[in-house]
Amino acid sequence: MSALTVNNVRVAGLSACVPEKVEENLTLSIFENEEEAKKIIASTGIERKHVVDSGTTASDLTVVAVEKMIAELGWEKESIDLLVYVCQSRDYIAPMTSCILQDRLGLSKGCCVMDVPLGCCGFVNGMSIAASMLSHGGLKRGLMINAETNSTNRNKRDRTVRPLFADAATVTALEYEVEPGIIRKGNDMVVNGMDVFSFAIKVPPRALKECIAQYNINVDTIDLLLLHQANKFIDEKIRKSIKIPAEKCPYCLADYGNVTCASIPLTLVTQCKERLHNNANHILACGFGVGLQWGCMEFNIDNIVCTDVQIYKSK
Repeated sequence: MSALTVNNVRVAGLSACVPEKVEENLTLSIFENEEEAKKIIASTGIERKHVVDSGTTASDLTVVAVEKMIAELGWEKESIDLLVYVCQSRDYIAPMTSCILQDRLGLSKGCCVMDVPLGCCGFVNGMSIAASMLSHGGLKRGLMINAETNSTNRNKRDRTVRPLFADAATVTALEYEVEPGIIRKGNDMVVNGMDVFSFAIKVPPRALKECIAQYNINVDTIDLLLLHQANKFIDEKIRKSIKIPAEKCPYCLADYGNVTCASIPLTLVTQCKERLHNNANHILACGFGVGLQWGCMEFNIDNIVCTDVQIYKSK
């Protein structure tokens, strides 16, 4: 089991942006009738999703989320030393989208930027990368972005895919601080549903239990369990396997669908804003999915800035 401990980094804030357009699964024309649509909604837990209009990119959503986050934190753009952009639906083959964002956001030319093309466990791995780079103190402030426009690279006539995937961007603001930090371990898309289902009900529960055992985590002290959200039935099996109460496992799946790498931070912004503002939170998270990849993370969030979810309106 690979393991990584990162100290001296704190989560300073969270922000998210979703497109204005909402697609209701109940009325999708790909279903033969309303009964079929209701069965899909019941089995996945997804009632509706936010999807982009043609021409809108993941970086468009990202700019709105980042600008809101920086404004709420009161950070000067010159003070941002790092931008890690976790996304599989890049704007161009080249250059990297992180370079485009560096220019669009007006960050300094000395800011270190990079693309990380990861999917469902992108929040966990992205946090590991960004926090590790900040933990030495040479870089003081960083933005870890999770963004996808999943709806643009899925066949709109595929009833096994279209009801599931949606679009969003989130930004997690990180800051060097001498405090204990983060622990973790470790063109149209086609989904092999049964293989993914078999993987999801076996590997993530085992990985979470290994993480809990290795770091002697008292499960009773966990305030929030955050799981990648593709299917509520699967997530509930994982939650029950590690004996976390239902009230400690929030979901945004019904209204936002599967936004891959952005699902964990989007859940924090949309479901946990008040408690992030006002309380210390001991969090256990697990990302898993595309590529049969997974990662777990334990971290603490204490009285951070958490913005309202931003709505991107196409021009």
